[in-house]
Amino acid sequence: MTTPSKLLTVDNLSVHFKRDEHIVQAVDGLSFAVERGEMLAVVGESGSGKSVTARAIMRLLPRTATLGPDSRISFAGTRIDSATEGQMLGIRGKHIAMIFQEPMSSLDPIYRIGDQICEGIVRHQKLTKKQAMAQALSRLKEVQIPDPEARLQQYPHQLSGGQRQRVMIAIAIANNPELLIADEPTTALDVTVQAEILRLIRALQRSHNMGVIMITHDLTVVKRVSDAVCVMRLGKLRESNRTAALFASPQDGYTRTLLAAEPKGRPRPVPAERPVVLDVADARLDYVLSTGGFFSRRKGRTLAALDGISVQLRKGETLGVVGESGSGKSTLGKLILRLLDVRGSGSVVWCGEHLENKTREEMRPLRPKLQIVFQDPFSSMNPRLSVRQIVEEGLIVNGIGTSARDREARVCEALSDVGLDPNVLNRFPHEFSGGQRQRIAIARAVVLRPDFIVLDEPTSALDLSVQAQVIDLLRALQERYDLTYLFISHDLKVVRALCHNVVVMNRGRIVESGPTDTIMDHPTEDYTKRLVRAAFEVAA
Repeated sequence: MTTPSKLLTVDNLSVHFKRDEHIVQAVDGLSFAVERGEMLAVVGESGSGKSVTARAIMRLLPRTATLGPDSRISFAGTRIDSATEGQMLGIRGKHIAMIFQEPMSSLDPIYRIGDQICEGIVRHQKLTKKQAMAQALSRLKEVQIPDPEARLQQYPHQLSGGQRQRVMIAIAIANNPELLIADEPTTALDVTVQAEILRLIRALQRSHNMGVIMITHDLTVVKRVSDAVCVMRLGKLRESNRTAALFASPQDGYTRTLLAAEPKGRPRPVPAERPVVLDVADARLDYVLSTGGFFSRRKGRTLAALDGISVQLRKGETLGVVGESGSGKSTLGKLILRLLDVRGSGSVVWCGEHLENKTREEMRPLRPKLQIVFQDPFSSMNPRLSVRQIVEEGLIVNGIGTSARDREARVCEALSDVGLDPNVLNRFPHEFSGGQRQRIAIARAVVLRPDFIVLDEPTSALDLSVQAQVIDLLRALQERYDLTYLFISHDLKVVRALCHNVVVMNRGRIVESGPTDTIMDHPTEDYTKRLVRAAFEVAA
């Protein structure tokens, strides 16, 4: 039985999934409790059962999942593990809210941002649409999204990844829930906004005496904001303690391994005589942001997504691109690969060949050599295709492989390269954790043996131990195949470990560029200093 101070009690939680003829134990005998006004961090590698635990609490597990007969979940003294769907509809959003891991696939693409925030407000608070919209605007201001009035009228695809994550947080806190489950709430955010969001969640927790379950792979975030920690591995609880005690004296070997894991090392130097393979000169791209309804559409302001960007990459080099969300990092990567429907100005030259004016058909022969790993692995995969089909698709389209058996061997090799068991060939994207999906996305790119890869936040969904593995993997692939990378990230520690040079972007412009260590250790621009300072603050 719960005591009055216990907001949530999870007792002996077990969750298993039926996969074909096999049973997969995702969570095995997990027990913990959350007090009112307490923040509990749940950490562990991808696939450890963190997100499954959160969805079990919210009663959002798929039909293939089954709770163990001895599992008990109690909220505010009432068991909810056996609650009906009608009862849960009254609890979700109002009493228990969740910030989902992948904002790009969690937001509905056909509804405006304001309507999506208002939906829960109207349902639970019985307000008019006008009152709800005013409250939605207030929530967007709370999460410090730029130009919040305009964002209410925009669609998810018009926002950057970090901005969409802030919208998800605004939706979650719209009804002042008693318990907030935050599943990787800062994954898509740059370091400055990450610190702001953590402060925001902490302030809301204290002002409303709200319980928070923070699911994260970032141990520096855990150390900064949580009161207690649960460490999970392979569905089981390995260690739990108050945060200060756990960091000061971890008892379990796996916990010690996690605490010691962080991006290390530096990239191997690139000889100065290596040829320049990518030359971007004065790249410009404008978007026109429009507001109003279907019959009252009016032209809005022009946003300079890219404003005179010039970069060069030598063969075998990694160029880091950093900056706050919305600074134009991902737009630059897509422009280079000609993945945008709109055309800007300036030139993009790959190995002496101009790409900026090529049509889709003219780009087709170059696609195997120019690849990308997208920021959100789930929305970039067809959910109806198996892992085999997802990774093999590029081989088939580009006529690579002598036979079906040869292609399967290539797929298995690519999966092994990124640390996945080839036995997952017949599973589907929804059956994997966020980190595992990211590795599948990397496998899909490297299976084609490209010369150049745009890596758009490839480690953002990965825990620290897997981050280190992926960095080592990218280094090994780069050395083995002489790859050239454009590495887009907000994690400055990862950028330092992997990138030879770095450019710092702000509002579509490059404000500073140079060798990575020079930029990290001795930034000259105030904006860069703020980014570096924020990274160290979170890590403190």
